[in-house]
Amino acid sequence: MVASAISKNKHDEALRELLLQLAIADLATLIAASLVGYGTARAALNPVERYRLAAEKADGAPLLPVATGKDDEVTRLGHTFNALLDRIQQTNERERQFLADASHELRSPLALMRTELEVALLRPRGDAETTTAFESLRSQVERLITLSNVLLDLEELRASGETPHDPVDVDLLLRDVTSRFAGEANAEGRRLETSAPTGLTIEGNQHWLELALANLLSNALRYGDGTIRATATETPEGTQLAVSDEGPGFPADFVDQAFNRFTRADTSRTTRGTGLGLALVQAVAEAHRGTAYITGPQVALDLPARAHST
Repeated sequence: MVASAISKNKHDEALRELLLQLAIADLATLIAASLVGYGTARAALNPVERYRLAAEKADGAPLLPVATGKDDEVTRLGHTFNALLDRIQQTNERERQFLADASHELRSPLALMRTELEVALLRPRGDAETTTAFESLRSQVERLITLSNVLLDLEELRASGETPHDPVDVDLLLRDVTSRFAGEANAEGRRLETSAPTGLTIEGNQHWLELALANLLSNALRYGDGTIRATATETPEGTQLAVSDEGPGFPADFVDQAFNRFTRADTSRTTRGTGLGLALVQAVAEAHRGTAYITGPQVALDLPARAHST
């Protein structure tokens, strides 16, 4: 009978070494994978951190430092946020401009009204003086109402951006707006004429176009002379709406700043007005993707494309 035995010590020792090596390899792989994953995530989120730091350190509504030449998700996110911040900044600027304009222009009539009331309370007045004081107050109230309405119209138009467009019959538009000034023109012995191609329509916002033309007609009646003409002309680029008269037109040194808010020519400072009419006209033209300009005694709006004759 033969008996033999094999020791497992070497086998067990080899197995333990293999398990230790596998454990070390797994740990090393885990550490390496963690470091690579952290580095990759850190690199991917670096632009987001730059956006955060830029927004934290800047004042107001800054633009984020978006990398150029890339088209990944983070870059597109940056461009989207920049567009949002730009709209916020424009809104803030409009609000500041509106408050500055309102406070500047409302101060004078309010101060005058206060003075009139204080003087009226100092001593009794006769009927004639009382009537004069009330007429002055009424004039200032009318100025306040007009100024407030124009400021609100201008702010609404600029805030709304491009306005909704519908087909507008140009000939009907001109005749309707000029009819509102027929009585005033007749009282001053002046004529109103309109001219537009038959069947011409444009894609636009009728309310704002009426407001722009009304401002131009009012200016022509107030500062111009002779016959006032409201015309529409088809151009290669679109349609031109214009109001002109037979007066000398705007002073040459005033034309460049005529469309600025509260800008008035020296010859018109002694008459009633807000200095906002031409600014509103320009805003209407821009809302229709067009331009407004002055040529002599004529103010025109060039409205591009989408004009057609039926």
